[in-house]
Amino acid sequence: MEALAPQAFVAAVLVGYLVFLRATAGKGVEASVEVGPPSLATPPPVNSLVANGPASSATHLVAGGRLFGAFVLAARVGETCLIADEAKRPAFAVATVAALASLALWVAGDATFSRILLGTHSRQHEQLSKGNDAVALAKAAHAVGTALVVAGSISGTSYAELATSLPFAVLGLVAVQCAIILFRALTVYDDSSQIASGNVAAAVSYAGLTIAVSIVVADAVDGDFTTWKEALSDFGKSLAPALAIFPVRQLFVQGLLLGKRPTLRGGYLDEAVGGDRAVGVAALEAASYIGAALFTAALP
Repeated sequence: MEALAPQAFVAAVLVGYLVFLRATAGKGVEASVEVGPPSLATPPPVNSLVANGPASSATHLVAGGRLFGAFVLAARVGETCLIADEAKRPAFAVATVAALASLALWVAGDATFSRILLGTHSRQHEQLSKGNDAVALAKAAHAVGTALVVAGSISGTSYAELATSLPFAVLGLVAVQCAIILFRALTVYDDSSQIASGNVAAAVSYAGLTIAVSIVVADAVDGDFTTWKEALSDFGKSLAPALAIFPVRQLFVQGLLLGKRPTLRGGYLDEAVGGDRAVGVAALEAASYIGAALFTAALP
């Protein structure tokens, strides 16, 4: 029975995360009912995960990203904060604090990311109620990316170790947002307006970039703490692989795979995603981002 204690604890943490997400799903999201025949009316409020209609489709996308994040965080808490051989009562207490802290950081980071790109919560709810899958996909990417960064930083079997890991979660989230802003400044179209207008291709591209940068940052914040000076230095050096994402996009995807002339800014990719709304091209771009991030994160 003692051997099952850590697994049971992680399962309980996961269930707690899911209950929290279910309780907060669709809060304040109300479907707008258009004037006209009943058959043309928008479906009922989208706080039900089993409802049908475009509004619920968007909600399901967001829920999928949050579900993925819940699994990532719960597994991380069990892996780094609750060692089976040391699963004593103090360790469970530390792991409980880690679970609550990671949930708070995840929710705060997710909300901040979405607000920067998509505007106020009421505006986001309005877009979701209209079935804007582009907004939903961006929000799902925020949930996944934030969870990866927070999970990469959370560690420690004592309160002292846990306390040193929390600032790196915040630092990592700031680094992700700064990197995304810099990269998206290289495109000629505005991600925020494109996604708000329902451009799924722009959302796919943005989602791939968000998750890719989060993978790199999560790898950067994951490590043993020595001193603040050394830890911050290692963190900065570990962010360097993120710079590889841009040449992969311009040279490998736009040049080699699509056979177009590589450009420093703009070019065929921007025209296809921002103008033609080509989801296939955007998926290729997003895959290149994530693939490059996984490749660089795996390097010694």
